[in-house]
This record gives sequence, structure tokens and C-alpha cells, in this order.
Amino acid sequence: MSLLTMVAVGLMTLASLELRKTVRLESMAVARSNARLALMQAIGQLQRTMGPDQRVSAAAEILRSDVEQPHWTGVWRTTLKNGDPIFTRDDLNGGLRDERREQRLDPAGEVMEWLVSGNEDPAGSSDAADGKQVSLYRTDSGTGVSVPQVAVSGPDGKTSGHLAWWTGDLGVRANLRTNDPRAGVVADRKSPGDGGLYRVMTSQAADMKLMEGGVDMENKNLQRMVSSGTMAFSGAGKDWSDEHSLDFTTESGGVLADVVNGRLKQDLTAYFENGAVAPFMNLPGLKDDDSLVGADKGDPADASGAEGRYAKAGPRFGLLRDWARLGVPFSGKNVEGRLPEFDKSAARESASRALANEQPVKLAGNAKAGLQPILVEATNFTQIGTYVERVEATKTIYQIRQLMYPRVVLWNPYNCDLRFGRSIIMMQGNGRQEMWTRNVNSSGNQFDTQWLNFEGGRSASFGGVANILNSEGYNDPYMGSYYFSIPETTFGPGECLVFSPARAGEYDGFSAYRPGP
Repeated sequence: MSLLTMVAVGLMTLASLELRKTVRLESMAVARSNARLALMQAIGQLQRTMGPDQRVSAAAEILRSDVEQPHWTGVWRTTLKNGDPIFTRDDLNGGLRDERREQRLDPAGEVMEWLVSGNEDPAGSSDAADGKQVSLYRTDSGTGVSVPQVAVSGPDGKTSGHLAWWTGDLGVRANLRTNDPRAGVVADRKSPGDGGLYRVMTSQAADMKLMEGGVDMENKNLQRMVSSGTMAFSGAGKDWSDEHSLDFTTESGGVLADVVNGRLKQDLTAYFENGAVAPFMNLPGLKDDDSLVGADKGDPADASGAEGRYAKAGPRFGLLRDWARLGVPFSGKNVEGRLPEFDKSAARESASRALANEQPVKLAGNAKAGLQPILVEATNFTQIGTYVERVEATKTIYQIRQLMYPRVVLWNPYNCDLRFGRSIIMMQGNGRQEMWTRNVNSSGNQFDTQWLNFEGGRSASFGGVANILNSEGYNDPYMGSYYFSIPETTFGPGECLVFSPARAGEYDGFSAYRPGP
């Protein structure tokens, strides 16, 4: 009897253990099922919101500094809600305009969704089923992320469990494993071909020394960090890793998407090397005559109807490609100046008009970059003086003279020695000047004299009329145009040079190159 009792008790105990195990396994299966469901919903939400190219994401801390959940990821459209572009071009009313500013749109109100479970606000409010939040991530330093938990109902309608998710944005974190292939190359202007200057032009890798705490590690040690968790076992230490756990990552990737137009970005490298790039699928091609700045002809983003002006005056990609392929060294000696491309045919309509440029710079389709100094200042100071024309027995005859002090400043904006050839500068000012003087003759009588000064025009015909004011020369529309020559000069990098006459001389209105008396 005792043996049967012991067997019965043993069987009851075994049945109880098996029952508890079954309940535990069932609860574990439900939890795994809920976790799988949360993952599927998180992926679905991510595909639905961030799948289209015209979407951008950012952490909630971009809104303000006191949000309760600064690490929640929000999604915004790069278009208005009706699908119209955010950016419109209206050159007659301010140029490129941002409709978000024009319509005073609130960034917080324009969020499509927050990539977390529940229908919530990172400022603290939540519409989750039970209003409770669950911590998905927490460190000893207090850094963490909490999100609303969502109830899951069973077949009987009763709550059988809960689920929650949070999708973080690795794009806003510093990827400390990004390798800088030129980390050991010193930036040297004398050796532009070794790649060292790339580190000066743009960041090649995240610099962890700039993060709070000032921790630094060698690049070879950073390459061993297979995950963010291993950073705690490195020289950075656990405290620094915990505090910055949501500020850095060791693995991230992205898509080079054109979020404004909703397509992939184009690769300028292929264009620079090979020239025209043919269209491919939904990607437009790229050729030298494509507009570089402004809307192309027929672009719906142009609200001013100014595409005709862009077709004539807008810079082209060919100009950028030509500049990139010039091969001008970062620090060169005696780099030859280069004039832009000219278009004589563009002057036909205005050739007969005053101040016409008979050889203007080519605007429509210009694909040649210039390399020349920039005119910073061109001034001509004038003053009236007198000189003795002749001396007679009883009197001395004086004549007035206009004195000019031209001053020209040219600037070399490039970081190389620029050699620019002999050139001419034209300055137009007041070419018809009038002065009145009060005179006294030998008899003591006073009389007024009108003095007219005119110079710089194209015509030298001042006769044939009763009044010189009606002459062809005086009414020349180019009157006041003065020409001065500038000798061949080599400008140092970034150098501004002031040019003024080397000596006094009579102005020669027929040739700027004649040295004068």
C-alpha cells in the first residue's frame, strides 16, 4: 500500500511539473509570436513610410531639446500633402522658395508617423490601449528608449499579451568604424595628388574625439569593433559607451536617393570621366548642355515662366565638367590664365547701339570655364589744374588741364600662382564736364567763362556745326569711356594687386598702348 501511495504521489508530482512546463512553453510561444508580430509590423511600417524616395527621417530631438523621447524616429514628406513640390522657383519673387516657410507649417504637425508602436507623441502623450509604456533599451547611465505597449487579443477577444517596437535611425549616428583610407597622409599643398587634401575638403570619417568625453582610439582598434556592444570592452570604456550608446554605431548604410525629385541621385564621376551619360530606367541622362542652376525648360517647379531665360543664361553641366578636368594643381606655379568662351553672334542685335559688347561671353551653352583675376575696384579720380601755355610781353596765357588718377584692383581668387596676359580695362564715367570761372582782364573788367571738357568717345569730329554742343563728337554715346592697359602680371594665391600709372603722361584717346610723351 505504501508503495502504491509513493507511486501515485510521484506521478502527481511529475504531472504537475509537466503542466507547469507546458504552461511555461505556451507562454514562451505566445511571447515569441508577439515578438515576431511586432517585427513584422515594424518592417511594414518602415516600408510604408520610408519606402518612397520622397521621404526623410530624423530623431525627435530635432524638434526641441526637452522632448521626453528624443530618440524616436519621425518620418516627413519632401512634398506637400497634396503631392506638390515643397520647393518652387519664382525668380520674379525671391528665387527658390520653400513652401513650408511660406505656409508656416509646423514641423511637429507635419510628421507622417513615428516609427514606434502605438499612436503617440514623443513629447509624452500616448493613445496606446492601456496607456502604459515599456522600456526597450536602458543603460546604467540612464540613456534609454520607452515606447507604448500595444495589447494583443486572443481568439476569445481577451488580452493574451502585449507587443512593442522601436525603429532607430542609424543615419543620425556617427559610424565609428568608417575607415579613413588617408588617415596617415598629411595634407600638403605641394603634393595634391596623394589624397591628403581630401581630409581638408570634407570629413572622411567620424572623429570620436569631438564627442563629449574626448575619448580617442586608433583606427586599427576601431576596425575591430564588430558591434556597438564591443565598444564597452575597448579603450573607450563602459561609462563612455553607455552614455553615447545612441550617438554612435559600428554598422550603417543608406541609399543615395534624390528626396526632392523621388529618384536615385546621379553619379557625377561617370559624367566627368566619360562625358554624356545615357538615360537609364527612371534616371534621366546627363549631358554638357543640361542646366546646372535653375529649372530646365518645361520644369514644373518653375512658377515664373522664366525657362526661356535659363535656356539662354543658365550655366551648364559642361562648365562644371570642364572646370573639374582643367587639371589646375592645388598649389601651382605660373598657371596660365584662361579666358571664357565668347559668342560674337550674340552681339548682332545690339552692335549698332551704345556701349555694345561686340564680343560678349558666351552664355547659352557655355562649356568652357575661365581662369582669370576678378575685378574688385576700378576708380578714376579727377582734378582740374592749370599750366602756362605761353608767355607774352605783357601777359601770361594759362590753360586748364584735367588730371586723372586711375586705380584698378584685381584679385586672384585661386590658390595657385596665376599668370594673366596683357589686358585693357575700360572705365566709363562722366564724359561731359562743365566748369564756370570768374575772370578779370587787364582793364579790371570781370567776365564769366564756360569751360567744356569732353573725352573718351569714339568720334573725333567736332567741327562742321555752329555750336560744338551739336557736334558728332560731343554727342557720342561712348563719351567718358577711358581705356587703360595692364601689363602681364603673375598673381600670387589669393593676392590682390593695385594698378596705377607708372608715370605721368598725356592720355591718348586713340590707343591705350601708346606710351605718350
